[in-house]
Amino acid sequence: MGFFNIIGLLALLGVPAVIILHMLKQKQKDVKIPSTFLWERAVDTSVQSKPWQKLKKSLPLILQLIAAAALGLAAARPYVTAFGTSYNYVVVMDSSASMSADELGESRLELAKDRAEKLIGSASASSNITVISACEVPYTVYSGNDKNAAQSAIRGIEQTYGGIDTDALESLAAAEAAKIEGGIYIFTDNADDFKTLKDSANMRYTGQSTENAAITLASASGGNVLVSMANYGTQDARKTVTVYVNDMAVAVNDVILQGNEQKTIVLENVYDAETTDNAEITVTLTPEDILSADDTYYTAVNKSENARVLLVTDGNTFLENAVGLVDGTELYKMSPTVMETADLTGYDLYIFDGTLPDEMPTDGGIFVLNPPDGNPFIETDGTKTINGYATGNTELSADGALSFALSQTKNIVRPSWAVTELSADGTPVIIKGENNGQRICVFSFDLHDSELPLMKDFPVMIYNLADYFLPSRSGTTSIYCGQKLNTAYSAAAERITVTNTEGEERTVAPPFPSADYSDTQQPGFYTVSVYGTDGTVREYPTAVNVKTDTESRLSALEGQDTSGSTGTAVKGGGSLLNALVVLAILALIAEWWVKYHGIKR
Repeated sequence: MGFFNIIGLLALLGVPAVIILHMLKQKQKDVKIPSTFLWERAVDTSVQSKPWQKLKKSLPLILQLIAAAALGLAAARPYVTAFGTSYNYVVVMDSSASMSADELGESRLELAKDRAEKLIGSASASSNITVISACEVPYTVYSGNDKNAAQSAIRGIEQTYGGIDTDALESLAAAEAAKIEGGIYIFTDNADDFKTLKDSANMRYTGQSTENAAITLASASGGNVLVSMANYGTQDARKTVTVYVNDMAVAVNDVILQGNEQKTIVLENVYDAETTDNAEITVTLTPEDILSADDTYYTAVNKSENARVLLVTDGNTFLENAVGLVDGTELYKMSPTVMETADLTGYDLYIFDGTLPDEMPTDGGIFVLNPPDGNPFIETDGTKTINGYATGNTELSADGALSFALSQTKNIVRPSWAVTELSADGTPVIIKGENNGQRICVFSFDLHDSELPLMKDFPVMIYNLADYFLPSRSGTTSIYCGQKLNTAYSAAAERITVTNTEGEERTVAPPFPSADYSDTQQPGFYTVSVYGTDGTVREYPTAVNVKTDTESRLSALEGQDTSGSTGTAVKGGGSLLNALVVLAILALIAEWWVKYHGIKR
């Protein structure tokens, strides 16, 4: 036998309290009576009324003690492990955008929660239960052996509108299952979201319809709005496209989307591109279908601003020309000698080629090429000869993959905040990441020791790096739900705040660099406000949208559950809580009955 809440045993103090109450009888008072007929019974009553008398056999006392003891034990929530078989559970609840689809008046997520709660309700009292929310950033909601708490955790999982980071989810679920030797139970509407995990997990599906149309993209440029739509169902859909600029309807277009058809339309002269600095553009698709979240798309138009870029190099022509071609930037150059005494502040991006200052700037992005040995920023261990190819997958290239010849590179030690974009002979040659909110990219080699500057991919890489470091130079900004919001808008900012879709404001800087802002689970407009040191305030609306590419193609898998591993079986048991509560209630009812009939008699 065990207890879920050992502190609850303190409630057993109610047992001696009942005994003391029976010993402390009220003192007798002198009263006038009309007759001595009931004298004998009055004498008996007077004896009972004496305080601190010796306890006598009393059925009400016994029943009260039983009730107090039962309630005291119930507060400790005891369970027994003397019978049955127990299994541990890792419950994975898909909370991605597709689970918001409405089925029979309830979302798929709510229907999945009902099934998960029933599963937990059937578990043994000694079962360990872990609950995980599967979303853009998977996390553990609950871990323990309290079934009620686990059910409450499941009920409290919120709907998100992004996708699922499957790699992070599978690592988390596998680790939790190994820790408690439990079976994984996945409640979802789409098996494809779970890669290899679905082969061993117990899959519990929801979802009966695949009919859904969505806006997959809306972009604005030069006063025109481009809208891309897709019908993921098999039936034709008649829809109306409406464009709103700052909450005012400005354009309407009727379309027919045939089954499995994609269509793009352009609505011209929707807004005045010459006079519009900031605009929040919302595009809707009506009437709504079962997945209403992807029937609205948001896009923000901002007045683009030139970003200040400082290039510190000793005459690298390749680099100077490539950076100089990036639009929306003001390029400033200095030599490593001048850098030693210069004030390295006030720039949005710092590029250091073959050199690094003793103290790194903190108010802009950092791009380092060929870091020198002994620098305090990137740990190096001499030069390594390659005479081969650097290869890898990177978002910096035009098609996601890149390979180029390389003769030698610095043997750098990759920091914990960075990921390797390209490597050569097992050595990282391009790493990228964020350190305390500051975006950083490092090329571990000298451009002259590679063929990269001669390739058509090189200017594309520099342009993509500019987008990575300086997103505010572009006129439109949009991300998916669950992704980080860019807050690195100005090197000359005094304060930076973010206002979410509910109008709630949060300060992300100071201190600088600005803190990450990833609380973007709800689609809509988020506004970054930059308060300059000169007293100016600039606002940058950012559109956050549903991740349609992975979530809008609905599945109908209800009734196709599959079984997998149930984990390791151990000795089971049952909770005594309900039995003790019932015992206490029966004892109190019996005590009342005895007293009531005793008074009548």
